[in-house]
Amino acid sequence: MKTIRLCTGITPNYLPKARPYLDSMRRHAWECNPTVFCVDFETPHAPELASLNTVHLRYANLACQVPKFMLQHGAFIEAAPMNWKGTDTIIFTDADAYLQRPFSFTEENLVLELGEVGIGFNKVAHTQTLADEANCLAPQVPPARIEQCFPGYRSLLCRNTGFVVASFLTWQALYVIFKEFAARGRECFGIYAWVQWVLCYIVQRPASGFKLIDVPLSMHAHGHVGLHEGVHKDGDLWKHNEQVIAFAHVL
Repeated sequence: MKTIRLCTGITPNYLPKARPYLDSMRRHAWECNPTVFCVDFETPHAPELASLNTVHLRYANLACQVPKFMLQHGAFIEAAPMNWKGTDTIIFTDADAYLQRPFSFTEENLVLELGEVGIGFNKVAHTQTLADEANCLAPQVPPARIEQCFPGYRSLLCRNTGFVVASFLTWQALYVIFKEFAARGRECFGIYAWVQWVLCYIVQRPASGFKLIDVPLSMHAHGHVGLHEGVHKDGDLWKHNEQVIAFAHVL
């Protein structure tokens, strides 16, 4: 049986804001081994984290540090528990969301093969490219230099990396490549979201060997840049068409 691990990372100042997500992990994610990476704090007296698996992580010790103490570029693997296996499915998410229901059997099996990475859409227009997004990240260098640093980026898609699904082995491979590109991201862009941009680039870059899989809107939908088609609120629940959305992200 495949092991699924739903994970997030939080800093001590974000802990109160993350309470809705943490509470929903307890209600709906018990089959997904919910794990919280606690950045620069330990948790013996944090009631928000009661009954959840927690891992203390010192950010200064990470090999690849990025703005805002982020871990979604794969850095969490440096502190991964010893019992995590390469074939485990790791769902790493932002904490500004909440689970409305458990994941379905189909959703739990979204990523099956080594090298497959599930990420959902960003803007409502699903044709948004990394070239479009690059203009929003306070570029520090001319487009020709961005192309030199990230060959082929103009035709690749921008995704929302607040919810990323991959096997543990695939996450390890992603992190290795991210570390190679991190300095280029810092050089090219002045806004911290370059971290997500680079992750999207690596997943789709042919030489990386990954395969991008669409995460359906019924599994993860967000409201950062407007509501995607079919996403609406029905009573107390957010839905995509007639399906209750599992991971309601800034909705």
